[in-house]
Amino acid sequence: MIGNNAFCGLGLAPWWSALGDFHILDMTTDTWSPMAAIPTGEERQYAAGFSRNGMGYIFGGTGKGKFLNDLWQYNPNTDSWTEMSSLPDSGRSATAHFVLNDTAYFVGGKMNGQLATQQVWAYAINNDTWIQKSDFPFGNLWHAAGASWQNKGYLIFGVNENGAYQNQLYEYNAGTDTWQIISTFPQAGRNYASMNA
Repeated sequence: MIGNNAFCGLGLAPWWSALGDFHILDMTTDTWSPMAAIPTGEERQYAAGFSRNGMGYIFGGTGKGKFLNDLWQYNPNTDSWTEMSSLPDSGRSATAHFVLNDTAYFVGGKMNGQLATQQVWAYAINNDTWIQKSDFPFGNLWHAAGASWQNKGYLIFGVNENGAYQNQLYEYNAGTDTWQIISTFPQAGRNYASMNA
């Protein structure tokens, strides 16, 4: 969300064709309008999207036959995209994410040659810089769902390195760079889920 607008785009069309188009939903009038597509050649799926300070961001995913590590910023005032600093590590898809203050956190994700990673990276939005944080201590994870609430990050669900579906709810404290399990979902684990706070 940026103001009263929601932004929807990317993903796959039928027959596995990656898309790069975006549309804006005005939440006050329930009307859709087109916006600038991500630049040609940057179409993808399984990207992480977030907004901060009136700008939209898209990170990673899969496209062009590989895992991506790039970050794109959308400016609604100019209806244009700008490539920001790429993650200084391997590309990844289906990365869980949440934003705390002016920092976006990316947890896990699938990388080339392995099922998942347990890396955690922080992107300082105002400085356009990346820093690697302590690894997620509960194993490799991808397709998890992330959210933030009251200066804490939260992660739930996803698939671990053994292909097992997870049902624990994890809490992240950015001040101490630590994680803890705070609850267990009362049903079976799952992936491709979402969480909002």
